[in-house]
Amino acid sequence: MLQFYDKPFILSALALAALGGAAQATTADRETEPIACDLSNGFASNVEAYLGESTACLSALEADEVTAVDTRIRALTERHRARYNMDPLAQRTSLDAAARAHAMDMAARGYADHVSPEGLDHLDRVRRLDRAGLYGAMGANITIVPAGTDPIDAFNALISDPVNAENLTRGVFTHAGLGVAQADNGDLYIVQVLAQLDGELNRPAPLSLAHSVRLNANFANARFEHTGWRVETGDAVRLASGGTRGISSRRLEGETGLIEIDARLGTEVFALRGPAISLQ
Repeated sequence: MLQFYDKPFILSALALAALGGAAQATTADRETEPIACDLSNGFASNVEAYLGESTACLSALEADEVTAVDTRIRALTERHRARYNMDPLAQRTSLDAAARAHAMDMAARGYADHVSPEGLDHLDRVRRLDRAGLYGAMGANITIVPAGTDPIDAFNALISDPVNAENLTRGVFTHAGLGVAQADNGDLYIVQVLAQLDGELNRPAPLSLAHSVRLNANFANARFEHTGWRVETGDAVRLASGGTRGISSRRLEGETGLIEIDARLGTEVFALRGPAISLQ
C-alpha cells in the first residue's frame, strides 16, 4: 500500500505537499497575560510563546478587508473539487489559525515561502496551534496578488501553479484551513493548509511535559491499532517513548518535543504527527 505518512511530495516555489500528520484546536490550556501583536521579528519558535504571540495577532486581524476574498476562495475551492467528483474539505479552526498566522507573518515581513525565516513550516505551526490533532498528511498552497484583485482572479492565480492545483484534488486530504492577510501596500497574501486528519487525542496535550503523561487516541480509521508513543526533536532525535499507556520522560529539561503516535494497520506501522510540547 502507498505509505503517504512519511514521504514528501516534490514541491514548487510556492506550492507544498509535504506528507507527514488533527482535533478542534485550543490555542492555550491556561490563562496568559495579554500580549501585543508584534510581527517585526516574526513568531517565536517556543511552543508557549508561539501560542501567545499568534493568538494576539489573530485577535487583532482586521477581518473586513479580507473576509470577502476568504469566503469566495473557500467556495471556489469546493467548486473546483466538485468538478473532480471529490468531497468537500472539512474546515478546521486550527488549520485556519495556522494559515492566517503565516499569511500575516509574510505580509508583515514581505517574504513568500512555506518556511518562515525562523525555520517553522506549516506542520510546525499546526502542531503548536492544534493541541489534540493527529495528522497523517499535510500540504499547502501560497499565492500573492495585488491590491483590489477580484476573488475569482485570486483563486485563478492560486491554481495557476500546477502543484497548487494538484494539491486541491489530492484524495488523501480531508480538512483545510485558509488565511488571507493584507500587506501595507495592499497586496493580499493567501495561504491554504490542507491536511489528512487521522485521529485526535482524547484530551488536549499539555503545553509542557514534566515527567510523565497518559494520552489516549481516537482514530478516524477504526482499523488503526495504537501501538505506542514517541517524543522527538525536529531532527528526529528520540527524547522519550512509551507504550499505549503513557510516555515516560527523562533528561528532557529545556527541550522542545513533538508527539508522534504509532498506529498499526495490518503489517504496516504509521507515525501520526501530534502536538508540539515544551519539555521540562
